[in-house]
Amino acid sequence: MALVFNPPPNWPKPPAGWSPTPTWRPDPAWGPVPEGWQLWIEEPEPENEQASLNGGVFICRIGLF
Repeated sequence: MALVFNPPPNWPKPPAGWSPTPTWRPDPAWGPVPEGWQLWIEEPEPENEQASLNGGVFICRIGLF
């Protein structure tokens, strides 16, 4: 799997596919990275398309007749 940039919750979310350059530095106004935060994580598996359409809720219909 590929590694992707994982900004801390107090930083703005970057555009999809963004990766910092070697000289990039975060805006000090965003605050520090929380202790133990991983800035690089393995890219998550794609969600089931139908689950995404339903807001992550799986719907199961059972016929009674």
